[in-house]
Amino acid sequence: MGISFAPCDDCNVMNNVAVAKNSWGGNALSTSGGTSTWEHNLFIGNLDKDIGQGTNTPTQDVGFEDASQHVFRLTKGSPAINDGVTGYAEKDIDGKPRDQHPDIGAYEFRANSGHTIKEGSTFN
Repeated sequence: MGISFAPCDDCNVMNNVAVAKNSWGGNALSTSGGTSTWEHNLFIGNLDKDIGQGTNTPTQDVGFEDASQHVFRLTKGSPAINDGVTGYAEKDIDGKPRDQHPDIGAYEFRANSGHTIKEGSTFN
């Protein structure tokens, strides 16, 4: 579930959660060149040497509600809460507005939201 793309100029990769276990042999965040901006991404695994850590945060626990059951909502105390950057996704995957301190990932943290995103889901 890492994020990777071919050379890209002026591409912005921000406010994402990426996971690449070392046993998979890949990077959580990876590019093969270009002048991309990678900021405020939370990741488990390795970073491509061309990205650099910057505002990207390594973690061992994203704080998903139940990743083993593909429930990727954030739980209280997640390092993703309030660590995103503004000006990109004004609404979360549920169409609810993000606040002035957006969270990293598809969902803005809300206690008892009751929504689930399944692995392999696509959305616009």
